[in-house]
Amino acid sequence: MIELLKVLFLTFLAMFLASVIHELSHFVVAIITKQRVEEISFGQKRKLIGVKIKGIEVNLRTTVIAGYIRFDDNEYRNWVFVAGGIVNIITAILTWILFEHSLFVTLFTQISFVSGVLNLLPFFDGSDGKKVYENFLKRKAVIN
Repeated sequence: MIELLKVLFLTFLAMFLASVIHELSHFVVAIITKQRVEEISFGQKRKLIGVKIKGIEVNLRTTVIAGYIRFDDNEYRNWVFVAGGIVNIITAILTWILFEHSLFVTLFTQISFVSGVLNLLPFFDGSDGKKVYENFLKRKAVIN
């Protein structure tokens, strides 16, 4: 029973860490591309705690496995969208190469890699890949 609780805790911790890295990747690319970021939330649903740092709301919400950032929409938005998934994949590969393969490292690399790949695919509602695909369709409609 203790071993099961340990695995569940480490799985939750790995999912949370992968999610934080994912959202921070969006945030960094938004800042690099000079977009105004209004909010970065770690988690979704009801806000547990929040602070305002340099005009940006930083929140921890009840469902801490996902998250989002709210930012100005400009021509670099697709780079912001894909940053999270790409960084999750890179982080997974580097973690696997650089660290001893403990239970946590194994869980983190698997969760980070799979969530990065799935997030880049355009098949899931809310995925960054779907947002990029929809932006592509809008742009194509304007060009035609």
